[in-house]
Amino acid sequence: MTNELRSLCYFLLTYVLFLLSPTLTATATQLVKLVFRSSHFLGLQGQTSRPCRISQDSAENAHDDSMGNSSTMGGYNELPPLPEYHLTPLPSLAPPIPDKLLTLLLPIAAYWSLSMFFHWIDTMDYFPQYRLHTPAEVAKRNKVSRWEVVRDVVIQQIVQTAVGWLLGMTEPDDFFGKEQYDVAVWARRIRIAERAIPGALALIGLDSAGLAKNLTPAYPMLAGAIAGGQYKSVAGFACWELSFGWAIHWVLVPVLQFGVAILVVDTWQYFLHRAMHTNKWMYSTCP
Repeated sequence: MTNELRSLCYFLLTYVLFLLSPTLTATATQLVKLVFRSSHFLGLQGQTSRPCRISQDSAENAHDDSMGNSSTMGGYNELPPLPEYHLTPLPSLAPPIPDKLLTLLLPIAAYWSLSMFFHWIDTMDYFPQYRLHTPAEVAKRNKVSRWEVVRDVVIQQIVQTAVGWLLGMTEPDDFFGKEQYDVAVWARRIRIAERAIPGALALIGLDSAGLAKNLTPAYPMLAGAIAGGQYKSVAGFACWELSFGWAIHWVLVPVLQFGVAILVVDTWQYFLHRAMHTNKWMYSTCP
């Protein structure tokens, strides 16, 4: 396969990914919204350092959902109940601009702000010792005018904004108030996973029941986990289960989502950049 054909394949692939890019480039905004929603909720509820309070609430307020009312075949009726929740519309990050519109505007604002900053550095000839190419090399190699660069960037951003707007119309509005419930769902999953501990210990010749009995006086939480999630002295979820569930919901899942989005965005940007350097026509005509 020739370099030109390979570059064309790269270009077609990256163009398809480009059409999907508005959702991915908005990930940073979504992460800020997630942090805002977390801090706003915890500030209202006084839960910043006490996620274990959910265990008391869940013991008193059971949420009547399909998981809590399932049959004994799944064993869910033996699990602590989930707390009730009431959804409230999430305030905008920058009122009166809606978050969906802000998601489309921030990538454009960030692009032009940084571009103008580096353009200012270039025109004022600051830090010349850090230039990758001398002005003479740039003038010799780059045949694209600044107007053509601005034109192509604007076209790309128009397409990006249009696709992002269409995708935004399919997404529901953001609400908060379900955070305790979501954390409790992860705590319930952890409790279900604990049921595999006795069997795992039996595979290596350990008696989980006897071990849990010996550990109960000094380490009741550890004993309950070893016993398969049987906490005799705890009403609702154990404190460590809620803390672990809080970490999964507010830290692990957002970090994974953000990492995957960054990986996808950086990948298509790399192949687009590579295609423009390996294809002579693209290198001489595309910005």
